[in-house]
Order: sequence, then C-alpha cells, then structure tokens
Amino acid sequence: INKSSGIVEASRIMNLYQFIQLYKDITSQAAGVLALSSTSEDPDENSASVTSCQASLWMGRVKQLTDEEECCICMDGRADLILPCAHSFCQKCIDK
Repeated sequence: INKSSGIVEASRIMNLYQFIQLYKDITSQAAGVLALSSTSEDPDENSASVTSCQASLWMGRVKQLTDEEECCICMDGRADLILPCAHSFCQKCIDK
C-alpha cells in the first residue's frame, strides 16, 4: 500500500500457513515498534522506527515462504518431490 496515495500496489493470495506466518511477523514487528515508542521520547526516532516496518518486508517474507515450500502448480500443496531438473512439486500434481 502506497503511504501517500493509499493505493494497493501489490497483493497476493495466501494459503492459511502463509497468512499465519505473516500475521506472526506483523504482530511481532508492531509490538517492537510500540515498545520502542513507549520508551523513546524523541518523536523523530519514533517515526524512523515506524517507517522501518514496511509492507515490502512482509511481502518478501511471504515470497520466501512460498518459494521454499509451495507447489508451483497448485500453489497449495507442499513441494516435497524434487525432479532431476531441480523443479519441485507436490506428489498430487506429479501423479496427475
């Protein structure tokens, strides 16, 4: 989401596992920012810590989780079968 215009610039459909991981990351970062802002008296320092929590970091984390564990055909199953060409898929998609 663009901070100045409020327009969604990127989106992604996530499965439940990805959503839970992203939710944990966001709540952890938000708790850290809130803890830092409650101990800091300098408003410029607070705004700098808030801007460090950007959506691009969160989307990067989702992409990392997706690339490592998701089947690229069905986008849902865990990619547990690696072919000689190094592509990985879930067993259900390979059997089709």
